[in-house]
Amino acid sequence: MNVLPPEQCRSKLSDVFNDGEENAVNDTQKGLGLTEGILCVDQLDEQKGGCYGDSGGPLLVLKNGQWQQIGVANRGYDCNSPKYVGLYTRASTLIDLVKQVTEGVTVTQKHNFGIVKTDAPVATTLIVSNNSSKAVGLNYQVSHIAFRPDTQHCRYLLPDENCSLTLTFSPTQANLHSASLTPVTDSDIPVSSARLIGRAVRPESAFANLVGRDLALQWYTGGNSEWQLDSEHGGLMSGDISDNHESLLLAKTQGKGTLSFEWAVSSDANEEGGSAFDALFFRHNGKANAVIEGETEFSTFTYDVAEGEHEFLWIYSKDSRISKGKDQGYLRNVRFSADKTVKEEDAAF
Repeated sequence: MNVLPPEQCRSKLSDVFNDGEENAVNDTQKGLGLTEGILCVDQLDEQKGGCYGDSGGPLLVLKNGQWQQIGVANRGYDCNSPKYVGLYTRASTLIDLVKQVTEGVTVTQKHNFGIVKTDAPVATTLIVSNNSSKAVGLNYQVSHIAFRPDTQHCRYLLPDENCSLTLTFSPTQANLHSASLTPVTDSDIPVSSARLIGRAVRPESAFANLVGRDLALQWYTGGNSEWQLDSEHGGLMSGDISDNHESLLLAKTQGKGTLSFEWAVSSDANEEGGSAFDALFFRHNGKANAVIEGETEFSTFTYDVAEGEHEFLWIYSKDSRISKGKDQGYLRNVRFSADKTVKEEDAAF
């Protein structure tokens, strides 16, 4: 593997992403995320390079008989492909962060609340640690009011002491929410911040009539752009979104039964296999179940569920690159057929 100069790295990525289409993507160094803190590594061998799940791993070089870490895996394109490059954060830019963690007050680095309904706030616990040699008094600053820490606790920590801080995500608007939570000390002890992320959806009762007239389903929508009426096909279509954004549609119900719906999509397809580019995803209780991409006609999908509470989620999402088609997902004729089988003991007189 070779470390490429920024302009050579930009040129290689530009050739791949534009794929013969002039200005298909923003191929400036800034547009491709090639900042001074990024190392660009040419993956010449399919057996060497980053792959899925490698983010945060070390980039090492052998120098004077000793291994030295020069980077941390940041992101890449495809898996070990010589066609692309791997991008790594320069280790030298992380020295201050290492000092904050080893000698200061730290808090859980990142928490993703996932998809949360505006009428059902969710709480979690962050761990606050005092890694310094001094006792410290604490308060907390949050950059978005949708995230609320319990400021009655974790106000004072002895050296090497930990505390569990309760944090509630209570969104009032359907959108992507992000914020930072930073401990504020009564001394010069360094601190690190927590990155907070949450995606909110709001109730939309009118969708019950638009998408299938099934009153057993409670509907929510949100994300970067809400789903909307599809006057051409009937039903709903995903909202207008840009690169790296998503449009969310959620239906909630309970009980044993069968969900059925018709769906279609018009998007950029990954014709080489692997992860979808721009696509419409279907998930049940947080688990991926099906995906469609490219140019598809409406098709029927059915899905059986056991007894319990269920959240069905349709996500139209885009990657960071080329757009094709109408860039939208479509949904109609949604039905949840409850299993009305009567148990023998319930039928007996």
